[in-house]
Amino acid sequence: MFPSSLKFNPKAMSLGALVAVISLMAVVGGGRAVAQSTSPIGQHVVQNGETFYCIGRVYGVIPGAIAGANGLGLSALLTPGQVLNIPAEQWLNIPSGPVCAAQFVSPFPGLSAKPPVASTPAPTTAAILGEHIIQRGETLFCIGRAYGVLPSAIGQANKLVRPFRLSPGKALDIPAVRWLVIPRGPVCKAQFLSPFTTEPTLTATNIFSNPVNLPSDTPTSTPTEPRVPSKTPNPTRTPPPTKTPSPIP
Repeated sequence: MFPSSLKFNPKAMSLGALVAVISLMAVVGGGRAVAQSTSPIGQHVVQNGETFYCIGRVYGVIPGAIAGANGLGLSALLTPGQVLNIPAEQWLNIPSGPVCAAQFVSPFPGLSAKPPVASTPAPTTAAILGEHIIQRGETLFCIGRAYGVLPSAIGQANKLVRPFRLSPGKALDIPAVRWLVIPRGPVCKAQFLSPFTTEPTLTATNIFSNPVNLPSDTPTSTPTEPRVPSKTPNPTRTPPPTKTPSPIP
């Protein structure tokens, strides 16, 4: 009944049994076999911080299918530089979330990666025009008026905090931040020439006469008590002399 090659050759029988088993597996798990034989749509080199989900969103591919195509679990951690095969398993309803940068064109519509947000550059430090030694009673405003420099910039350049109390003898760096609209007020005596011109009225000599630009504590004149003019009494009137009656004859 059986061919001689199968009846008397154990190796041939074992091979036939093996072919039968493989055929049965193909019938039972046909979907899986087709999925494994499908060629990937491309390869993706993992970057720092990427996940199966962000990679799946950009290519429109199911994250679990990407993990399975590479013999990994969906919760596996990806290593930068790792090469992943991207299978042809379309992700239909893609929820919003992080999207990786695409490294090839996918046939499936995915989500667009958001462009990186440009970081705000750190404020550059202004150049220093010169140094000012604080005198008694000086403020950032009177120093700023003398050099045409913004008072808040002087405080920032010297890392001062409000209420900006200045100690006499301390050196202040004067930054190159021009004060455009300078209100009138006390002006300190400049200790170096500033490149920023100020109005002619904003000079120390026009505001104060003493060297440190402080109002004098001594009154300029001694107040005198006002004199009350004395009233001259009215002269008393002398009554007219009375007439002496003449005797009756």
